[in-house]
Parts: sequence; structure tokens; C-alpha cells
Amino acid sequence: MAIAVLRSLDGRVRPIWRFLIAALLAFACWFGVGLLLRPPSIIGGVALIAFTIVVAVNVSIFYALSLTLDRTTRPMAYIGLPTDVPVARLIAIGFAFGAAMVSLAVLVIAIGGTTSFRWRMDGAMLQAAAMQMVVFPVAALHEELMFRGYPFQRLTESIGAWPAVIILSVLFAVPHLFNPNSTIYAAFNTAAVGSLLGASYLLTRSLWLPWGIHWVAAAYGFPPR
Repeated sequence: MAIAVLRSLDGRVRPIWRFLIAALLAFACWFGVGLLLRPPSIIGGVALIAFTIVVAVNVSIFYALSLTLDRTTRPMAYIGLPTDVPVARLIAIGFAFGAAMVSLAVLVIAIGGTTSFRWRMDGAMLQAAAMQMVVFPVAALHEELMFRGYPFQRLTESIGAWPAVIILSVLFAVPHLFNPNSTIYAAFNTAAVGSLLGASYLLTRSLWLPWGIHWVAAAYGFPPR
């Protein structure tokens, strides 16, 4: 009976257990790196190091799980990073879509008259913008691996695509509550974006398109201060 609970008929560990193992290991990795480096904010040199380490460790963890528990012969594709697809084109499409999405949101706010714009260009602004352009691609890849990568795909196997999208989108919104000036309304918006990113993965069966969307939306929606 215990074996039936843990393993499928093909002898592999059931997808729900693979999801839980991956999620716990990924969280432990992020928590451990956070304790070790204590990045002061989402941007900056320390944050870049933290995100880079977490991405490298998570890819290694998911790669190992794909080989051992999933028994796949294409582990990189299995965790959402295939190379036999038009990678650059998918990222570029995602980048353009993300920019258009955020621009539309800003335009709606501007038409509503609830915000104002001020041009500022100085050394500090350029330095902060440059740092964001370096940090946010890595930060976005980290979140895509966590919330649309291996754990999401195993949860999809277990309970179906759209229930998995909803659950991971809610979990995706939770860490963003700790962003500067975040609100409950912003969390709902983030969950909606998470659903969009989940759908874009399901459409292409790779992380390249959602990574492009996430990359530009995060950098565009988090202006230098």
C-alpha cells in the first residue's frame, strides 16, 4: 500500500511527491542563500549574486530530479529550457508583449489622471537603471524556474494544468507582498500576471516566452529610485 501511494504504475515516484520534493528544495535553496548573503533589496550587486546562485542551484536540483525521479533523457527540456525551439524569437516576443502590457497599464493610469510623470536623467538614475537591466533578467529567470519550471510541471501532471496555474499563481503573488509599496490589490494583480505566465508556458511548453514577458515587465514596472 505504501509503495502504491509513493509510486505510479510505471515505477516512478508520483508527480505530487516530485512536486513537493522540488518545491521544498527550491525554497530551502532560496532561504539559505538569503540568510547567507542577506541581499538588502531586489536590486544591487549582492542581489545579483544571490539570484545567480539560486538559479544555478535550482537548475542543478531540477536537472538531477529529472534524471533520477523522472527518468527522462532530456532533462533541460523537461524542466522547461529546451534548446530545440526558437529560443531567441520566443524571448523577443515575450519581451515585446511584456513591454506593451506594462505600457498599456501605465497609459490607463495616466488617462485616469491618478499619476504624473517627471523626466530625470542623472548619473545615479543611469547607474540604477543599468543595474536593473542586469539583475532583473536573472531574477525573472529565478522566479520562472520556481513557479513555471519543474515544480509547476509536476503539479500539472498531478492535478491538471489550470488548477496548477491557479495554485502557483497565488503562491507567486505571496513573495511580492514584500516588494516596496506593495498592497493587496497589487498581489491580486501579480497573481493575474502569474496566470498569464503559466498560460504562456502551456502554450509553448518552454520557459522562454514567459521569461521574456517577466523580464521586461519586472524591469519596466520597478523604476529606479
